[in-house]
Amino acid sequence: MRIVKRILAILVIPTTFLLGLYCLGLGLFGWIDGGDMNLPLVPVAPESLPSALALMGAFAILGACLAARSGKWTRLLLLIWWVAVVAALISTVFRPSYRFDGLADLASHGWQLAGALVLLYCAQLRFRSSGRELAGTDWSRRRSWRG
Repeated sequence: MRIVKRILAILVIPTTFLLGLYCLGLGLFGWIDGGDMNLPLVPVAPESLPSALALMGAFAILGACLAARSGKWTRLLLLIWWVAVVAALISTVFRPSYRFDGLADLASHGWQLAGALVLLYCAQLRFRSSGRELAGTDWSRRRSWRG
């Protein structure tokens, strides 16, 4: 079970990094295009959505890069990012401005929420563990090769 937790705690970093690149790319594309964007899952006005996506992407990339370090508090941004993503997905259900277009749309949202909850768990594992523990080398318990 520890191996599975290590793998999950490590895989959350590239997943967050790629999602951050995607958000940053969408935001930059929206800035270049200059038009209004409509992404109903993000509760932001369409004219300010490119800026919000670019900031969210930059925050996710920064969180993923800092989570690769060994300090515990450097991994806090990653946990905050996934708490915000889960909160945004849950709040979408309760916003009166958002409507699901049938059962397939509701099922898709459910899968997105389930994936985000798994990644929130992975980020929590990453936050609670030490960098040495994730790498599989606990140098404090290892004996010196010199004897």
